[in-house]
Amino acid sequence: MGKQQPLIIAHRGASGLLPEHTLAAYQLGAEQGADVIEPDLVMSRDGILMVRHDHYLGTSTDVAQKFPERQRAGIGVATPDWFSEDFTALEFSQLRARQPWPQRSALYNDRYPVPTFEQVLDLRAALELKLARPLYIYPEIKLPSYFAGAGLDPIPAFIKAYRARSALEQERIWIQCFEPSALQRLRSGLGPQARLTQLLPAGDGKQEFELALTEIARYAQVISPNKLAVIDASGRSTGLLEQARALGLAVHVWTFRDDMLPSHYHSASDELLAYFSLGIDGIFSDFPETAVRVRASLR
Repeated sequence: MGKQQPLIIAHRGASGLLPEHTLAAYQLGAEQGADVIEPDLVMSRDGILMVRHDHYLGTSTDVAQKFPERQRAGIGVATPDWFSEDFTALEFSQLRARQPWPQRSALYNDRYPVPTFEQVLDLRAALELKLARPLYIYPEIKLPSYFAGAGLDPIPAFIKAYRARSALEQERIWIQCFEPSALQRLRSGLGPQARLTQLLPAGDGKQEFELALTEIARYAQVISPNKLAVIDASGRSTGLLEQARALGLAVHVWTFRDDMLPSHYHSASDELLAYFSLGIDGIFSDFPETAVRVRASLR
């Protein structure tokens, strides 16, 4: 990934416009100029890496209509839902994606299937050829400890998928996770060439993590905090970016949404310009077209 300008990461694809984590949303994000597409990975019952933000499926698919009898209580949800670990990859192929955000258009609901990680890897390679420019992929391994506890450890599955790709394709993959132990296992399993990002929890995160940055720098190249951990609600830098840079860590910030603007910014452009002006290395955006346009204005 280049360092000359901030990276635009199509968060869950162009998820502000199309149902998230669909091949159509990834393609739209890339065509709008994003440098990176970002799939989240959960495990199926038969050990296949599937692309969903959550391991519960009720809000982002039509699973309630297709498999009403599979609803159950589960960890991480207040009410019964449907869970990825209860469905095989073949059963996943019957599902169609839905827009989970109520303020966004439902026009494209139930049109697009839920892809596998392999399908997104293949799409990335095809889009790179079509667009005639490098295109990166930024998978997030979701809940590795949870899935391992269910006998579905995603780390070996991910390592297998990674190693099956060419050296050039591996160079296009940057891996993210909230769990340090999972990233450390990936560092051990994939070697020093693997590009790893430590996601930081929501909230301001700075105080909680500033003493841990030295340890993170031993296994990761990037930290990825919530945006308020970098520029606070008063518009001031928290110092986290500077502390990370001093340790050789890049900073990719989440998440920028045109339709969920913090009250202290007048527009999505104003918010993006604040982070670009600070010198951020990359941003996750649900609306990559906006971010690409604002970045272009800096030239």
